[in-house]
Amino acid sequence: MATADKALDCSSDRRKWRKIFDALVRLLQTKQTQLEDLVKERNLYEERVKIQFGRWSSEAHLLQDEIFQLKRDHSEALLDRSMEVAKSELVIGFKQRESLHHKIKLEHAERDLEDFKSCFDYLTHKCSEQKEKPGDKNKESREGKQKHAENCAKSIESINEEGHRTKLLEQEIRKLKHANEKLVSKKKSEVSALLSERDFVWNQYKKMESDYTALMKKKQTEVEKANEKIANLLTSMEHLQSSNNEKDEMIVKLEAKVVHEKSDHEKAGQAKEKLEELKASAEKLQSSNYEKDQTILKLKADLAKLEDGATKSQKEISRLAKELESLTSSKKILGTVTPVLNCCRMEVNSHGTKIQQGRRVRPMVQKEPTSSQASDVTNNTGKESRGSKKRGAEAQMSETPRLFSSTFKVPKLKKASPRIL
Repeated sequence: MATADKALDCSSDRRKWRKIFDALVRLLQTKQTQLEDLVKERNLYEERVKIQFGRWSSEAHLLQDEIFQLKRDHSEALLDRSMEVAKSELVIGFKQRESLHHKIKLEHAERDLEDFKSCFDYLTHKCSEQKEKPGDKNKESREGKQKHAENCAKSIESINEEGHRTKLLEQEIRKLKHANEKLVSKKKSEVSALLSERDFVWNQYKKMESDYTALMKKKQTEVEKANEKIANLLTSMEHLQSSNNEKDEMIVKLEAKVVHEKSDHEKAGQAKEKLEELKASAEKLQSSNYEKDQTILKLKADLAKLEDGATKSQKEISRLAKELESLTSSKKILGTVTPVLNCCRMEVNSHGTKIQQGRRVRPMVQKEPTSSQASDVTNNTGKESRGSKKRGAEAQMSETPRLFSSTFKVPKLKKASPRIL
């Protein structure tokens, strides 16, 4: 029954250890899968954040490049417009200068023409006055006529020259007026074209400026949104970093737990091995206990036999001691009988126990000594007395058994209980 209970306890302990081991294995497998999933999620989040950050940084760089390009185009447009305005103003200044120069020439020509007309009127008026004077002064008149004729010829020549000049001047003035009109019309058309072009350019500039301002506002809003996204991304990256740190700590803790569980698993395996060893040793102990019980039973039987032999030997020894005492007392009287007591020897039987064997005392009867043997008898009596003393001491020592006493009991062996190391 005890062996059956022990076997049931061992099987139940084995089932419990098997359940604990299976639970630990499942726990380690779940923790391992969780750790692998966490590592994969962390890698995915890191790659996603890196890709998103690279995309946003590229978009920010593109927007900055576009803003820089727009600013450069705007500055170039402003420079082109200012250059065109300055060029048109310069051309207008040149044209105005030419027109003023032509106007000045025209004014000078008109003044010369008026002077020539006034001179011609004056000469005609003077000639008419000289024709109306009386003829009493013939000489003077002749001289005056000659002079007047000369003067008239000169004046006519000068008038002709002046007329020719005036005609030339008038033609030139007409040409100049015509050229001036053409130039003015041309300049007016150019100025109107320049003004229309300027208005068109100005309108285009205003339109481009409005478009650029709208685009700048749009890009500014996009940049602000991108900055907000970057800030949110940075905050999310910080949160992810903190979560990654927490996950790293969790992973370290879980790895430590895994190591601890592995060590516990190893300890459980070692304990299991030790338990199996203990079970084997318990079985061996049970078998050895059975053998020991058999040997104890045999020893008890041998001990009983030895006790019986010991009691018998004690009785015999006491009887022999009494006989020895009676013989020693009779020897003192007679001096002829010398008891001889052999020593008790201990022999080992087949079971390894000692058996006490004794020899009976044989009374040695001597004949009466002769005269030649008297001295020998005296010497022998001394020796026998000394030998009898030794034999008496040996008999007293042999009264108690040398191996076990009469009160000897076999100690009960405790049953070895299996311990888990």
